[in-house]
Amino acid sequence: MTMIEQVARAICKTHGAFDPDALTNGVAAWKYYVPEARAAIAAMREPPDEIRLEAGQTQYEAYQAIIDAALKENMEQARSATS
Repeated sequence: MTMIEQVARAICKTHGAFDPDALTNGVAAWKYYVPEARAAIAAMREPPDEIRLEAGQTQYEAYQAIIDAALKENMEQARSATS
């Protein structure tokens, strides 16, 4: 499964699809979210300034650190919006 498909499926589920593989007009539901998935991934291409790689980090660890930082940022924004 490609990263675009993974993200499209996740977006599809957040929009209430119980089964992302369910067909609509002969097309799997998740495929309708490919443009949004591509946009979301493209938006994360440039990491924020506060994300710096640490010495000795593997590429895998660095990748996870970047995604974790992005998710943490989103959660902090959500908490401040509800306070």
